[in-house]
Amino acid sequence: MLSRCRGNWRYKDITVCEQWQGKDGFVTFLRDVGPRPSLKHSIDRINNDGNYEPNNVRWATQTEQMYNRRPGIKFSDEARENIRKARLGNSNALGHKLSDEAKKQISEKLIEYNRKRRD
Repeated sequence: MLSRCRGNWRYKDITVCEQWQGKDGFVTFLRDVGPRPSLKHSIDRINNDGNYEPNNVRWATQTEQMYNRRPGIKFSDEARENIRKARLGNSNALGHKLSDEAKKQISEKLIEYNRKRRD
């Protein structure tokens, strides 16, 4: 987290709060965020425009972080839950079980996303 913010142009405006730096910074960080739940988890900013600070970080898996990206596609809670179920192997999660509104939203978002990538 500290190394991400030092000398990385992508994080030039992102900072780590003072209490998580210095001699006792890691101990304070652990107190605020808790220990890493598993090796599949890494630190994630809840609000990607915010800094690394209490109430804006969490432990998250790569899949969870994938849905919390700036350039990503924003889905409704229903669509996101169905996509999550499909990733876990629930074959009925997508397709006819998906509401027409959710299907329409996914289609529109994918078209919009691909259009932006081309521009």
